[in-house]
Amino acid sequence: MSEKKYSKVLILSQSFNEMTGAGVTMTNLFRGWNKDKIAIASNNIDIAFCNKTIPCIRYYEFGRTKNVIKEYSKLHKIFHFFYHKTGIAELRKDNRLTKEFNQFIDEYEPEVIYSALGSLKEMNFILEILKDRQIPLVIHVWDDWLDSIYRNRFFSKIWEKKYDKVFRRILNKSTVRLSICSYMSEIYKKRYNYDFIPFHNPVDLKIWDSVSSSTVGDIVKILYIGKVNKDTISSLIEMSKAVESISKEFKIQFDIITPNHLLANNKFLKYKNTKILRSNFSISEIPKIYKSYDILFLTLNFEKKSVRYSKLSMLTKLSEYLASKVPILLYCSKDSATYKYYEEKKWAYYSERGVNNLINSIISLHKDDNLKKRIITNAYNSAKDNHKFETVNDNFRISINSAVSNNNI
Repeated sequence: MSEKKYSKVLILSQSFNEMTGAGVTMTNLFRGWNKDKIAIASNNIDIAFCNKTIPCIRYYEFGRTKNVIKEYSKLHKIFHFFYHKTGIAELRKDNRLTKEFNQFIDEYEPEVIYSALGSLKEMNFILEILKDRQIPLVIHVWDDWLDSIYRNRFFSKIWEKKYDKVFRRILNKSTVRLSICSYMSEIYKKRYNYDFIPFHNPVDLKIWDSVSSSTVGDIVKILYIGKVNKDTISSLIEMSKAVESISKEFKIQFDIITPNHLLANNKFLKYKNTKILRSNFSISEIPKIYKSYDILFLTLNFEKKSVRYSKLSMLTKLSEYLASKVPILLYCSKDSATYKYYEEKKWAYYSERGVNNLINSIISLHKDDNLKKRIITNAYNSAKDNHKFETVNDNFRISINSAVSNNNI
């Protein structure tokens, strides 16, 4: 059996970590890469995590930013509002392409650059890097930020044209184009007339299968794990209301495990059966945590702005939910990629919007063992067929390699 080939890749403006969806997905996609064939240039590089999980031969940190909760004055809030509404941050001079960073690139001599883009500033940065370099580019689009990031700004039509123009330059410059799911690839093919290969977060089924379910006692435990923000808050509150109502019939508990629990906690204080917990565990603990619950809640808000941003993407944790052998309760817009995937494979119990609908869904999942078995089987088969680590990881490596080979033709 021939040895696997790994191209010499520079990951730009993203880093491996266990705290963000992008960080987790990248960690899994690049797992097994040769150390001497991988380098990272980004802000806030978690070097300790990288060295432990996926060591890189080189790191270049542009800077560090702190995620600090501050109390701003009214004047500062007004300034902050107009600063983002105008989009002026995207027009500021990018000071990252320094002599030192150019030297870093030239000394490392990458065979390919991998980037998730994410903003106009990032796209222009990449174009500047590649202006005098013949390095193939692989782009990976995670969310449909291209159709949403500018919509709340002043002069949004002008911004829309600007984003579209620069992204099309990036598309023309890139050798391989990746998306986060099949639905995004389908829509982007129609929108931009380029093929996008879908790559979502892969899951190692051997690890998940080695952990047994540990649900005990007479309390029905529901878990949501992830961010509590404008894209999830209203759905989470509706679930809290549903759980509160059902508690009159049987013992039930709704746990929200989130990194921003301090911000979220005061919104849920009146719901006695909802608990906000800090997500201060490692990736290796996730299977054990999931399997200690009776229902996994997968949700996104139904509001127009949230749907527009997330409709072409799929949550990082979805593949883990599928592998968990715990029944999934899905609560999201039918316009989303997540729903369309569910509709195809029936890996969850879908609830229409509304507290009463959630109540009925929870009761159905609690009482109907055949329903639970059917959902678990469909979910696990979806994980095995579409998200199996060995298959996805190898196809990802081949796609990165193809950027290099196509460039040499």
